[in-house]
Amino acid sequence: MVNTSRTTWILLANRLSNLQQWQTFSVSHPVCSTFSDAWKLIISMTSNTLKILTKKNSTKMIKRTVTGYDFFEVSSAMQKAIRRGDARVAGFFALELWHSNYRDYVWKRLFTISAEDCYGLITREIEALWQGHELVNKTTTDDTAKGRIFVSKAVLLLCECRKNRDADHLQNFVYDRQDVDVERWIEDVRAYPIAIPDYTFDVHTRKGKKRGRTKEEFFREEYEALKPRVPGLFDDLVPKQQYNLFSGID
Repeated sequence: MVNTSRTTWILLANRLSNLQQWQTFSVSHPVCSTFSDAWKLIISMTSNTLKILTKKNSTKMIKRTVTGYDFFEVSSAMQKAIRRGDARVAGFFALELWHSNYRDYVWKRLFTISAEDCYGLITREIEALWQGHELVNKTTTDDTAKGRIFVSKAVLLLCECRKNRDADHLQNFVYDRQDVDVERWIEDVRAYPIAIPDYTFDVHTRKGKKRGRTKEEFFREEYEALKPRVPGLFDDLVPKQQYNLFSGID
């Protein structure tokens, strides 16, 4: 009985449905003198198993990409690389999401970037590429999906287009002056051929918060990082670097 696995106990709980099965079970496990004793033992073992499983799942599972990256950090790195015109890093992480079956998500993120960080009508171009992607995948499944070339092209267009954060500044600086909604980033960076860039860890990430990064730094640094950048209507509202007489910079 001691060597009986928890899985065996659970299976027994499902199978001991008649007297003949109980008689067979009681012969191999004489410690259970009655049918009731056996059920109590089985329920106890099953309950302990469920407690262990519950404890293991109490910590939120970290979503991983196909090669093991933290999903949220990949998403953040892709957008910040696009702001900086870094097509290599942005393209790598966009395709990482695509190959990890987050295809709908990566397109939603690219659409958001086109409105949040880019100047002009680039969203139309992204929509056209998305339509092409959907067209070639009309009869495919997750295992046979194709058309990543459309993701690559979208990333290149977003990296090369002129940057402007007026849309985001309008809703945050002009309308509500409140904190931007933040996503929950999970700290678990790992070393890979292309490392998660350090600029990923701003106030929206867990690691950035631990480093004391602020919302003011986010607006200033991400604005200054735009490449190429065109003048915006609300540039004067972007927080400026603070200086003092003693250390030079607050």
